[in-house]
Amino acid sequence: MDQFFIYREYGVFEGKGFEFFSGPHLAWLAAMFGFIAVYTVIYCRGNEKRRDNMRKGLALFIILFEIIQQCVNSFLKVPAGVYLPLEVCSFAEYFILADAMWPDNRITKQFIPYAFLPSAFMALIQPTASIYPPLSYYTVHQFVMHAGIVCYIIMRFAADEIRPRYYGIWLALLIVNILIIPVGYIDARLDQNYMFLMSHQGNPVLEAIWNMCGGHPGILYTFGLEVLVAVTMHITYIVLTIVNKIRFGVRKQ
Repeated sequence: MDQFFIYREYGVFEGKGFEFFSGPHLAWLAAMFGFIAVYTVIYCRGNEKRRDNMRKGLALFIILFEIIQQCVNSFLKVPAGVYLPLEVCSFAEYFILADAMWPDNRITKQFIPYAFLPSAFMALIQPTASIYPPLSYYTVHQFVMHAGIVCYIIMRFAADEIRPRYYGIWLALLIVNILIIPVGYIDARLDQNYMFLMSHQGNPVLEAIWNMCGGHPGILYTFGLEVLVAVTMHITYIVLTIVNKIRFGVRKQ
């Protein structure tokens, strides 16, 4: 626990964190997916008042957790420009809060599953916080925050409040492309790697795209990322559509 509040610069540190799908990683996944399952069941069985409170409560928790992160960064004297809320899942916090406040808004309901569910899920499966000890602040933050994002979208979908529509994919791609512009500029000015626009940062899937696109940041690599994002969104759409058809078919029987 003496290393709970520890900051490590990616690629420049001594000591080990934890490996993907190691014992600590699987324990975190079991805990987070258990929370998602329980929260989703309680949400689906609740009346509208309970659902409204659970939506807003979870959305508020996620964004307050991010504010706490920024406060912790200042106390730990994390270098300026590091761990700013500029990742894809960071933007999810704001859109989820808006969706919780106006749950009948068709725009947010249609693009949040495609824009944020795959990225949050992959952050749980391949956490960048693996450079930290399994019980450390930044490990806790990554797993809890991304589990909250996944939970919010899954519970809304499970309660039949989000029905996937194909146009949502292109709406999500448009929003992601808009976000890339300022984030890419900030990456270049602050020498950071938000949204993985400047480097694959050890992610095996992104590394493959990085190598295929010349091994350096630029338009070609960004285009490769967009292709990956588009494919991932289509896979998400197919999975959600199949699940919907199966469960509605069972209900009819």
